[in-house]
Amino acid sequence: MNNLYTNYEKILKVLRKISNETLLSYQRRIPRMKDLDVVTLALTAEYIGINS
Repeated sequence: MNNLYTNYEKILKVLRKISNETLLSYQRRIPRMKDLDVVTLALTAEYIGINS
C-alpha cells in the first residue's frame, strides 16, 4: 500500500473517530489545513517511510 491518498484517508477516518476537532486558540488567518489533517499527513508519511 504505497498509495499516499488511500493511506491518508484510512488514517484520517480512524483519527476522526477518536478526536473531537476543537480549535485550541483563535487565529486571525484561516489555516489551509486543520490540525487533524496535519497530524494525519505526518502519520501517513511516517507509515510509508517518507523522510521529508
